[in-house]
Amino acid sequence: MADYPDAIDYFVDESRVFINRNSHSAIVLHGTGGNNPNQTAEQLGDFFRTTPARTSVHYGIDRMGTIAQYVLEQHGAAGNCCIEEGHDPFWDQFGGDNLNIHTLSIEHENDENNSLPLTDAQKQASFKLIAYLSQKYAIAPDHIKSHASIAPQSRSRCPGNAYPFNELLSFLGSGGDEMLPPITINQVSTYFEQQSDQIWKCKQTGFVIGHGILAFYCAFRVTAQDLGGLTHLGLPKSGEQGVPGKPGVVEQVFERGILAYDSAHIADNPPGSGSVYLAHINTPLPVPVSAPTVDVNKIKAATQEILAAIGGAS
Repeated sequence: MADYPDAIDYFVDESRVFINRNSHSAIVLHGTGGNNPNQTAEQLGDFFRTTPARTSVHYGIDRMGTIAQYVLEQHGAAGNCCIEEGHDPFWDQFGGDNLNIHTLSIEHENDENNSLPLTDAQKQASFKLIAYLSQKYAIAPDHIKSHASIAPQSRSRCPGNAYPFNELLSFLGSGGDEMLPPITINQVSTYFEQQSDQIWKCKQTGFVIGHGILAFYCAFRVTAQDLGGLTHLGLPKSGEQGVPGKPGVVEQVFERGILAYDSAHIADNPPGSGSVYLAHINTPLPVPVSAPTVDVNKIKAATQEILAAIGGAS
């Protein structure tokens, strides 16, 4: 019987999985990259049941939003495996283990380049499944990764830029409630440049916003006309900084406020808050002091005065 109530049973043979070996430390998102993006979740399951490569994932979601479960969550599936050069340093904590025994994996039907945006039904099914798994296994938002983060050479387009990571993180941060869609990089490209699907760099201050804090920044909207965090928080004035005495808690200073990433609510627990919330303004972190600017003209004038004084004394 499927672990997830909204999934249909379509299990592969247990000879294709890692029996009772899964630490549930992270979630990995995949795109099929196949020549038939419109195949059903059951047809995808038929592939996993028969492929000589013996690969598999825990769940598959077709473009109609149907979810099928292929591997029980207690087992390791066989879709992630091993890190490649250039991988996300996040994976180093597992000491070179086969990552299939530490992860839950979700496949999304897409075209051969994983270039199709998820359908609305597919996106909602994906978000709700990830929210379920995150809550069930206490998986933090920054432990939700792409297959490309493991294998950036052979799987660089998995699940592809079409997967809405920022929107997913906003959904999780809101507790799964419906909300205004988060702002996109195109809406604020005058101020930010996108360095990856989860990191933006401010063109004016040079500081980056990333992961959970970026998701909150994008989703921090009051009206359909505003630009989220850009409107209400302004530009970043620092990078993420650890909070002394609060392990796992970081804060980031903006022009009009401070955001805290605190998934365990160690420092504070505002009612209804997610992993990111507005920090108290009466205990701000110090803003890094930028290097003083050098006025070349003043230096030249002072040098000339010194030389003139030396010449007059000789």
